[in-house]
Amino acid sequence: MGKMTTSFLFLSVFLLIPFAGFGALNAGFNAKESTKTLFEEQFDNTDFPSWTKKVTNSQSTWKLGNPKKAGVPSFNEINPQSTYSLAIYYDDHTYQDESVITPGIAIEAGASCSFYACFDGVYTGAIGARFKILAENTATGTMTEIFDAGNWSAENGHERPKWLYFNLDLTGLAGQNVKFHFNYKGVGGDDVLVDDFKILQRGGNEAMIQEGGMVHFMDASDGAVTWEWNFPGGVPATSSEANPVICYKEAGSYAVSLKVTNAQGEVGEITKDAYVIVKGMAPKAQIQFPAGAYLSPYAGIFIPANVPVTFTDASLYQPTAWKWTLAGSNTPVSTQQHPQVTYPENGVYDISLSVTNKQGTDEIALSNYVQVGESLEIWNVEIAEAQKLTTLALGWFGNYGGSNWLGMNAFAEVFHAPLAKGTISEVSIFFDKVTHVSAETDITVSIHEPASGLPGKVLGSSVVKVKDLQHSSETWVPTVFKFANEIAIADSFFVSVAGIPNNMDDVTYEADDIAIAAVPVRAKGSKSTVYHLLEEWDENDQPTGKTSWVKNEDELTSFAIAPKFTYANVGSGLCGPAKATDRPFCFVHDNRIVFTDAVGVGSVTVYDLPGKLVAQSEKPANITTLRLAPGIYIVKAVIEGKVRTQKIRIS
Repeated sequence: MGKMTTSFLFLSVFLLIPFAGFGALNAGFNAKESTKTLFEEQFDNTDFPSWTKKVTNSQSTWKLGNPKKAGVPSFNEINPQSTYSLAIYYDDHTYQDESVITPGIAIEAGASCSFYACFDGVYTGAIGARFKILAENTATGTMTEIFDAGNWSAENGHERPKWLYFNLDLTGLAGQNVKFHFNYKGVGGDDVLVDDFKILQRGGNEAMIQEGGMVHFMDASDGAVTWEWNFPGGVPATSSEANPVICYKEAGSYAVSLKVTNAQGEVGEITKDAYVIVKGMAPKAQIQFPAGAYLSPYAGIFIPANVPVTFTDASLYQPTAWKWTLAGSNTPVSTQQHPQVTYPENGVYDISLSVTNKQGTDEIALSNYVQVGESLEIWNVEIAEAQKLTTLALGWFGNYGGSNWLGMNAFAEVFHAPLAKGTISEVSIFFDKVTHVSAETDITVSIHEPASGLPGKVLGSSVVKVKDLQHSSETWVPTVFKFANEIAIADSFFVSVAGIPNNMDDVTYEADDIAIAAVPVRAKGSKSTVYHLLEEWDENDQPTGKTSWVKNEDELTSFAIAPKFTYANVGSGLCGPAKATDRPFCFVHDNRIVFTDAVGVGSVTVYDLPGKLVAQSEKPANITTLRLAPGIYIVKAVIEGKVRTQKIRIS
């Protein structure tokens, strides 16, 4: 009996001693995007009595409904349980100032306002009625605007109505009790619908993002030294990092699993089902243009005839169907995601892409965007950058691409090889500054062939005196450097600009201040196409007389330098842009486009540089610039029966 008791006690003690590999580790995790719902309304009941209304137009005010426009899906395409949405339908004749107002909601630190909205980006912002969301402090009555559909649409390029997901930070309202006002105000706007309204707070049991978004996971285990994550539906699907960042591309709910081990070999595991909630989004149409195509200040892209090119779908939020309209090509309509086409005839053509998924449809339509063959100015300025051209100031040392005190005697822009052989007859340069005291100084523009990646042999040059440089704050006109003979081009080439003076008048103390317009410095890792010819200085800061070309790896930019390129298969009949020799027919004054001679001016259309129509009128006096962002625009006007084109600058 005693022997048995002793054995039992020994076994009991043995079991109480921790043993590496047999213990359990407390595993846990959370995510930066994890939230809990403080308040929500799905708008599926016929009445939500805790909300209130402010009504001025009883026939056209907020109510429960669904989209009326063809091609705009109901919200149940996103949430199959949805029956109705909060909706307001526009009135073309009678003023609307309609608000629907939440009950008071206590806003905590880390809160956000989440909702879906469907609206037209033009007619609920730039034109017609305005849709806004305002937050009212119930203690003070103070109103804070948290969302303006018009401003958001202008910043994000939103046009056609579709369902969009928003998650607005409410940090500035923390500690307040707030009523949210959904306000629609004006005449002749467009329908607006809202659904799935929530007030969220960080730190909940699910991580909510939109399609294509990232979840920032954080290990919360006790003393873990190894991690085995599994993310079904995520990219990447596994990770061994402590705090991985995972992308989810498709709408749905996804589980997350974590297995951890500590230094003693103890193991812990945890799985959270439906932890990641990915909100579906209607697609946003975007086009990636053919490799090798030239960009242009007067068209979107410039390509030769009879050379195969591929247009690539770069749309966001997982489209599942595509419809391309490629006027002038051998495939005018294509449903392929990335169509390859050729253009048999020279000309200027429109292009559009419509993309669809179960949440909706979006389209990008670009007018007069693709020029095929003939002659056109080309440059390295990206479409979105063209509105932002500026002077690259170097502080006390002058301008990059202009007058400077740093011993940079010339500047150059490199161009990739053309898709087909051609010639250069002239170079247009857009200057952002032309203040000068050295009026008679020669500015020399040259075309170089490449030599070890730098400007090499000069193939041709042209000279313009400083006093003849073109610049205007009201119009956007180039200075044109013409070559005596056309220069044959079959490979990459450089355009250099030399002789920009940097002198000061000893009496007036005025100085040369000249600058080629350039793209604002791009982020590290972006492209740079600029070079400078730099003086060599000795250890005593004296010039040695030697110079060498240097690629600029600090200011990642491109100059507004545009050689005129002609493809070898020259056609005819192209109505091109206005030339520098044409007298400007309009300018901007007092927030309107003013015509130098209003007699004979008919319809007017205004496009941004990407080719999007931003304004039009049959009466020129009605064109206002108040709603246009600062930048460069193209004005097309019918004057005495002929179409004329000119660039303008809006400050």
